[in-house]
Amino acid sequence: MKLRLPRKFFHLYLGEVCFRFNHRHEDLKPLLLKLLKTTRMNLVNPKPVRIR
Repeated sequence: MKLRLPRKFFHLYLGEVCFRFNHRHEDLKPLLLKLLKTTRMNLVNPKPVRIR
């Protein structure tokens, strides 16, 4: 299977893969829960995405 990734999103994909590699021996559930609890929603800027 060939992955087709738009150039403008490559940096996001790379950052996500790097994060998973650097934290591969950790349980991510507590880390994600902490991030969800401490991130203020007014700092999040959601963007609509169209799914084909």
